[in-house]
Amino acid sequence: MAAFVMDASRAYYPFIHFVLLSTKLGSLVSTTALPSLSGRVLAAIELPLPSVPEQTAIATILSDMDTELAALQARRTKTQALKQAMMQELLTGRIRLI
Repeated sequence: MAAFVMDASRAYYPFIHFVLLSTKLGSLVSTTALPSLSGRVLAAIELPLPSVPEQTAIATILSDMDTELAALQARRTKTQALKQAMMQELLTGRIRLI
């Protein structure tokens, strides 16, 4: 078990969340009979910490980007379903193009 404890006066937790998401922890796992990630390896990870206002701004931008990406993916999925339905109508002959 390992825990990540941060000082809220030095770090904004959504920023740390995004940093950890972008950190490839799988490459740090020791390849033994039972793969593990030791506390020593975790402690050696250096996290860049800009000022808290800058962390807040970065986390806000990344969160907005995630929201926009989710909306675009939902729109793409809906458009693909509509295209599939239209193709089905054309293939069954219910709709004809002139």
